[in-house]
Amino acid sequence: MTVTVIGAAVAFVVPFVASIVLTAVALRVAPRLGFVDRPGGRKAHERAMPLGGGVAMYLAWALPVGALLVVACIAPRLCGHTIDVAARAVPLVLLLVGGLVIMALGLLDDARGLSVAVRLVVQIGVAAGLYLASRELRVTLFAGWCVLSFGYTVLWVLGITNAFNFLDNMDGLSAGVALVASVILAVVGFQTNQVVMAWLALALAGVTAGFLVFNFPPARIYMGDAGALFIGFTLSLLTVLFTFYRSGDAPSGRLYGVLMPLFILALPIFDTLTVVVIRLRAGRPVWQGDRNHFSHRLVALGMSTREAVLFIYLVAFCLGLASTLLSALDVADAIVVFVIGVSIFILIALLERAGRRKL
Repeated sequence: MTVTVIGAAVAFVVPFVASIVLTAVALRVAPRLGFVDRPGGRKAHERAMPLGGGVAMYLAWALPVGALLVVACIAPRLCGHTIDVAARAVPLVLLLVGGLVIMALGLLDDARGLSVAVRLVVQIGVAAGLYLASRELRVTLFAGWCVLSFGYTVLWVLGITNAFNFLDNMDGLSAGVALVASVILAVVGFQTNQVVMAWLALALAGVTAGFLVFNFPPARIYMGDAGALFIGFTLSLLTVLFTFYRSGDAPSGRLYGVLMPLFILALPIFDTLTVVVIRLRAGRPVWQGDRNHFSHRLVALGMSTREAVLFIYLVAFCLGLASTLLSALDVADAIVVFVIGVSIFILIALLERAGRRKL
């Protein structure tokens, strides 16, 4: 128990401190390199904003996780849980390498701008490569047919990666929702005795919390596509590496536990789906940016930027908290949790509808 608690504290604090230090460095270096997001068009900021937060976030994640892997392989008896890390060394190394490629892709997009086709090809290639490289990086959903499993995996990784990129439309929003999702994942990890996975989720929580010191509105630095794609990609694969269902008794023996990731990541999924529908109805390309995201719609209803961001944090937290109950409930109780989750989005829809009539 003591080792678990100390491990959890270290897992969060080390990436948190690293994220603060590295983001502070990026804040100073980016303007000198001319790596800034300049105002204009649909952008809300009025001055050039430093980019590079995504690089800082990746390093703050990769360095501690890489160090943990080294310790686990060199000194597997240091503590019992490092054995679990060593057993998962291959998928974790692949996670770090894949994250580096995705972060670099976003960095190039931030610096030079890339076509949608190039971005999608690279993302699909990374997701497919990870699927082929490790059985642990596959979404199966009990599908015996490998083509279905391949499709599930690529669609999930591609969808969640880009959902967090879509969500990066307001100061502190994408990083904050990722922080909430990571903390909920950590809770699930401790609930189901997946301690190492809980530590990894806490490490990502520490990274995003450290970045939020500089990015919570009003932001002083942006994560850019490099950061948004990285945190979305990492969360998508952490949910794949987690085990949400095992045959047997609770807390992991309930089949509807597989719905946990959908609850935990429901907010970015909701934002992406609603924006896509709005753009398609308007006859605009799905990838063409606008100000119709959930956060923008809340501001249009009269909320300030901070209020909108905090409101979305709270929605993400409530949905994620509900998900932690799924694996331990019987069918009737799980249906109640599901209805509560759906009801939250119905309330949001009614709020938006009433606001539009008032406007």
